[in-house]
Amino acid sequence: MRQQDANTVDIWDVDLATGAHINPGDFASILSDDELRQARQFRFASDRHRYCVARFVLRSLLAHYTMRTPQSIRFSYGRYGKPQLMLEDLQQDVRFNVSHTHTRALFAFTRHDDVGIDIEHVRQGFPVLDIARSHYGEAECALLTHSPEHEQQLLFFDIWVRKEAVIKATGFGMSLDFTAFDVLPIPVSTLNVRHEWRTHTVTLQQLDIGNDFAAAVA
Repeated sequence: MRQQDANTVDIWDVDLATGAHINPGDFASILSDDELRQARQFRFASDRHRYCVARFVLRSLLAHYTMRTPQSIRFSYGRYGKPQLMLEDLQQDVRFNVSHTHTRALFAFTRHDDVGIDIEHVRQGFPVLDIARSHYGEAECALLTHSPEHEQQLLFFDIWVRKEAVIKATGFGMSLDFTAFDVLPIPVSTLNVRHEWRTHTVTLQQLDIGNDFAAAVA
């Protein structure tokens, strides 16, 4: 097993299309009944296969960190739906988070501290200013509005993945209003996020993973 420092975040960048060689029988032997049931909900075979590959990879990586077999990994879910390991029979306190878009997935792992990661495909022609006005704070909207038009698409998604990484790291999910916290400056920032009676201090890091994608980890 790889020994991971408590302050380290391991990030794995996986092309889900490379999982085309995995035998569907391998999915059945490793994925849980719930995961297989979820896979059957996908309308298109390609989406179903990518979901299975992502879960297969997640279980394989968690087995790597916890010295367990992939099929023995069990999950529980926080109040707002964040997945976590069931730890009553594990020696290692491993925290993780997953995000995927199209055929690309990012997996983040830490020990003892929560983590959130997000990746988005940068889509051209997206109505970024309209969406920003209802989801971003005043400073974020101002930065986007006053940026050159050819930079606005990428900047919009850079801000979006930072917000997603925060709500995933804190475990608050979509119960946390996007406009309630500011994720500037880019690429690195530290912020306090308050939700109900709790305050979380979160450090954000932008990830450079290519021109067509935006990604961040918190």
